[in-house]
Parts: sequence; C-alpha cells; structure tokens
Amino acid sequence: MESKTKAIILAAGQGTRMCSSLHKLLHPMLGKTVIRYVVEAALAAGILFEDVTVVISPGRDDVKAELLRYWPGINFGIQDKPLGTGHAALAGVGNIKDSDNVIILYGDMPLITGDVIRELMASAGAHGCDGVVTAFYAPHMKDFGRVYAGEGDIFHKIVEARDLKPGDPNTDWVNPGVYLFKGDALRQGLNSMTNDNSQGEYYLTDVPKILKDAGKCVRVFKTKKDETIFTGINTQSQLAQAVRFMQNRINTSHMNNGVRMVDPTSVYIDSTVEIGRDVVIYPSVIIEGNCKINSGAVIGASTHIKSTAAGENSK
Repeated sequence: MESKTKAIILAAGQGTRMCSSLHKLLHPMLGKTVIRYVVEAALAAGILFEDVTVVISPGRDDVKAELLRYWPGINFGIQDKPLGTGHAALAGVGNIKDSDNVIILYGDMPLITGDVIRELMASAGAHGCDGVVTAFYAPHMKDFGRVYAGEGDIFHKIVEARDLKPGDPNTDWVNPGVYLFKGDALRQGLNSMTNDNSQGEYYLTDVPKILKDAGKCVRVFKTKKDETIFTGINTQSQLAQAVRFMQNRINTSHMNNGVRMVDPTSVYIDSTVEIGRDVVIYPSVIIEGNCKINSGAVIGASTHIKSTAAGENSK
C-alpha cells in the first residue's frame, strides 16, 4: 500500500501563561493567528488539509472556528484531559492508517516552515525508518532537551534539560518536538507509554525510545537551519519575540524581491500584504490586512495603511 503523509498538530494547551482571555493560538502575528501559520507550514510541505488533524481541548470552539474559516475539511481530535503531549498525540491518531507517514507539530510554533518539514520527510524517505526525531544545532539554548545519536545518526535518547546530570555527555543538538513516525509505529509507541514520572503525564518524547527498545529503526534528522524556526510561544514576551522574527522574515522576503526599506526594523508588514518592485518604504510604517502596494510607490515615514491599495509610482 502506498504511504501517505499526514500531520497531527498538538494544540490542546490552555495557554494560561499568556494571562489573556484570548487563547494563545488565536493571538495575531502580522496578519495571521499563531495556529494558522502552523497549518500553512504543513500545507506548504505538500500535506493536504484534509490530512491534517489538530488536537484541541474540549470546548475550544474558537480554535475550531478559526481553522474552519480557511479549511472546511480539516480534522480535529479532542484531548479530554491534560495528561501530557503523548496523550494529546493519542487523541489525534483516529484518521491515521498503519502505512501513513505522520508528522507531529506543535500549534504554538508559528515560525516552522514548509521547507524544514519537507527536509524531514525526505530524510525519513531516504532511510525508511519507523521514526525520525528532529534535532537542531543550538549550543546556547540550555532550556531545550538534548538529542543523543550514535553512528549514522541512529537515535539513542532524549534527555530533558531539567534531567541533565553533570556526568551526561555534552551535545549541542536539541529537541524542538518535531517528529515523523510510521502510522503503525506511532500507535505502538503511544500505546506503550506510561505515566511513571513526577508529573503523572504521558510524554511524546518517550515514544522514540520505546520504539528503539522494541527493535524499530529510529533516526535523528539534524538541521542547522535558523533556530528561530523552532520558536515556541507560551508568554506575551515570547509572542513579541516571535513577531520580531516573523517581521524580519517578511521584510527580508520583500527586500529580496526589490523593495527598499530605509529602516526594516521599524517596518511592520502583515503576511497578507503584496508589494511590487522598486517600492520605497520609510521608517515607522505599518501595512496591515489585504493591502497591495504597486511598483514604484513611496510610503512616507510614520504611515499606517490598512486594507487598501497604493497605485504605481504613487506617494
């Protein structure tokens, strides 16, 4: 049977550390909500939206409504109790077949890209393993779990940052929580989890080792891509940091396409905005919504444009 790639996006957290009545996945980031960016990354990697399952908490009709606005056929799983990431993933396997390849993503990681997901998929396809653990190179990120691999990038173990001991070997490869599993292996690993830990929860990080110990092939996909891709959001300050990273990504893309920005750090452009070549943008500019700035336009300093158009060579 030909395999198909599907995605499970874990989005069941309550986001209480945001200290907001708005769910953290619905906070806006330059024209789109946090969760929308994650779904679009999966689609950019070639996954069909009807093959995406978003795991949410009970009663989160607001998150469902946001996604159904854009993708009426997207799937949802319900994590009835907050019993950990592994328990959440288990709530998302209802549409998974044994022959499927399953990408697991986090709904609060909006800077993830279709490119890195495609590279993970290619790595899995090249080696034909039952599971692949993503690891990115970040020697200074001490709050991430570490990924240990042996010869040929065969997976050894994941050690959470809080569990690192002085005698543990040093590694600069860390775990962002992005995985690919064969459908049957994923079910096997999830069904073999225990909650024998201080939190009494079922951890997705246990699944690769469960499969390894069962004789399955598990590899590590190592990437040195920009570490901002794996930025997660739990607080308002982390959201602001993610917005800065996204701002730089959007502005750089426009400048690479022929837009001149006098001070890109002071320019905020929604991801929904179209800008033509030879446009000049002065400092302290905000361009929001479904704007179209045509070629040669000049946008003066301290200008705020929302859902409108600027004609060619206009000022």
